[in-house]
Amino acid sequence: MTPSNLQEFLEQFFGEGNAIRWNQYLSSRSTDPMRVQLEPWITLFQKQHGPYCLPRVDTVTQQTTWYVLCTDPREARAIRETLQAFIGPTYADFNGEFATLSTSDPIEKVCYQYFGQLAFRLKILNPKVRARINALLSRMIEFRDRDSVRSASTVRPIGRLFRDVEMAIITGNEESANRICAEIRSRGRLSATNLAFLQVHILAAFNRWTDILCLPNLSDLLQVRRPKRVSEHLSTAIYQQFFYQYEEMNDARAAIAVFKSAAQRYQGLLRSTESLLSAGAIKFAVLAATATSPPNRHLAEQLMKSQVSDADRPWCEAIISQLDPTAPTESPADNIALFDLAEMRYSEGNLDEAFALYLEAQPNYRSVCRVLETAVEIDTNTAATRALRFLQSASDDVRGKINLRRVCSHQIEILTSIIGQPATAENKPIESLTEWFQCVDRCNYSANMIRVLEYNCTAWLSDSKLNAATVSDLLRKSRTSAAAETVRNAVPIFIRALLVDNPVSREHKPIYSALIDLIVYDEMVGFDDLYAVEQLFEGILTFAPSHDLGNSDFSLAVEVTKYLWETLAAPRHLDWALSMLDLLVDTGAHQHVDLCPVLTAIANSCRAWIRRVSDNQWSMLALLGADLGLGALLDGIRPSATAIPAESDSIRCALQGKTVAVYSLTERIARRFGQLAEQAFDGIRIHYLHDKVLTDRMKRVANSSDIIIVNTWDAKHAATAGIKRHCSERTILLEPNGKTATSLFNTLESFVCAMGQHHP
Repeated sequence: MTPSNLQEFLEQFFGEGNAIRWNQYLSSRSTDPMRVQLEPWITLFQKQHGPYCLPRVDTVTQQTTWYVLCTDPREARAIRETLQAFIGPTYADFNGEFATLSTSDPIEKVCYQYFGQLAFRLKILNPKVRARINALLSRMIEFRDRDSVRSASTVRPIGRLFRDVEMAIITGNEESANRICAEIRSRGRLSATNLAFLQVHILAAFNRWTDILCLPNLSDLLQVRRPKRVSEHLSTAIYQQFFYQYEEMNDARAAIAVFKSAAQRYQGLLRSTESLLSAGAIKFAVLAATATSPPNRHLAEQLMKSQVSDADRPWCEAIISQLDPTAPTESPADNIALFDLAEMRYSEGNLDEAFALYLEAQPNYRSVCRVLETAVEIDTNTAATRALRFLQSASDDVRGKINLRRVCSHQIEILTSIIGQPATAENKPIESLTEWFQCVDRCNYSANMIRVLEYNCTAWLSDSKLNAATVSDLLRKSRTSAAAETVRNAVPIFIRALLVDNPVSREHKPIYSALIDLIVYDEMVGFDDLYAVEQLFEGILTFAPSHDLGNSDFSLAVEVTKYLWETLAAPRHLDWALSMLDLLVDTGAHQHVDLCPVLTAIANSCRAWIRRVSDNQWSMLALLGADLGLGALLDGIRPSATAIPAESDSIRCALQGKTVAVYSLTERIARRFGQLAEQAFDGIRIHYLHDKVLTDRMKRVANSSDIIIVNTWDAKHAATAGIKRHCSERTILLEPNGKTATSLFNTLESFVCAMGQHHP
């Protein structure tokens, strides 16, 4: 509420129908009994410190009734039980239910206008206990504040925090990821090095490559043993910063020269190239193999065959073509020992080839030590499995010496955790999702289960033998607290493997539905979880959704949307609710199921927050209502427009003849943004970009547009960076603070308003 709204509400609440009058309160002295009892509640209300407790005294019977008014359903749920504990039926006519407010009563009408149905009414049964009720309510608020502060710091265990970081990354919420990272740092559970790894992971997820290279502890990160993905992030950052410009110019000779002269400190960054995912890291590896002295033609050509994508193939071929074709290929002497050849490859930083050679040697003390060391550096499930089998093939004497060496014991612990077994167990890795769930249910090695899934989830879900219905049943299975927590914390890993690392698949629909259930019925559903639900439903509803009676994907989507909204309804979640309704409209759900209950639930909530709903959200709601033919449901909800600012016409014309491009992988979001923009601005031209890779059209549009909006929440890949690079000097680049159409439009509108202030 604004100060004027606060004043307006208080004047009406302490007005007709209430023996306590606002003017009487204002004119009373600070020592008057009425002022002394009422002032603390007025002060809390003016500070917007909810829930709001205000008394009403009947003008005829003089009976006192307290109204407890809440700003959102979560606050209402929290205060309900507290009210029953402190007041209950002992002192008042109260059974825990919301009050049924009468619009014919002037006091209850204003309560409904500002707070909707989120109000409790406590009629005092005995006038002699008025002072007692006042004291109990004061104690209740004090207790609630103390309890909220205490519980806020213990609400999420560290495993849940890591899970929420991944969920924030998947949904593109950089602010949320950084906030959770700060909370993890405040717990003091991670070393400085591991915190740096987490920071690199978050920065890489949002293409903050320059920020990675500006980290104050970058030199330390380059010296320590790093997880494979951190090394991949670092190499991608270096490639984007130093070499991408030469790829754009197709100047392989200059790229090699720069690598040789300025980037030698990064030459050993990728000592293993197995299972690289990032295109930038793969191109960095090809460049490093070509520019090193002597060049490693074999490794570069091997990368070309197995890991370079078709889009990057011409550039990598141009790099390799800079090698002297007449230069003899290095070949080891015929009489060199196998172990010595492996040592040679190891010293060159070619750990993949060295590892393969070590495995062919006899399993003696030296070779086993090297195998364990290189397997840890390679950091894949396959390497861990082969290394531990090599250890098992050694003699008892060799294994005894290995176990007595502290470094080797630590390496064995790392490798066994990768495959999901304790160091003392038989070397039998987990080989499928079914086996993974079995280990979780037995609570075997639970500390390793999340890590094992991270290494293997994508491969397991890509297995042609996978039964999606079985996996769905395993996800939904009722479990003990520890096992259930492990599965809940694994949800982001499944979503990443299903929707990020792989294209949406019709065969995986049962798994999508099971993941939705896990999120929806979680006790700690957060802001990012809501958008994850939207992503999963988008996968279900856009690929042959079922609309059979009793098995309708549309009915499920409507049911879940309505349940989540009724559970978590709040102004900060309104954009999500509108986006979900937009998804249902866009996929034709209204042809198979009635969307009126969803629209009504959202509209009724907006009625309670009239002054907290933005004009753009009202416009979005009106568009959705019109699409459904239910515009009449919204009549009378939106407040009448106040005096129109004189500069509104100039703002409408601010983009006359301008070209605005919007990049979003979700086409419906971009199209809905276009509708909002065309309503608000005259003469605007809009281009829509949806390609997953940087195309010539995207380059042309980025260069020729006056304004380009890059929905980084919806696209976290190299195409966004390419768009930014091809913007002309006059192009204005905007990045929204949310994924929805209203977030995109808010960003454009804010820019136009700011532009109008600076250029009257």
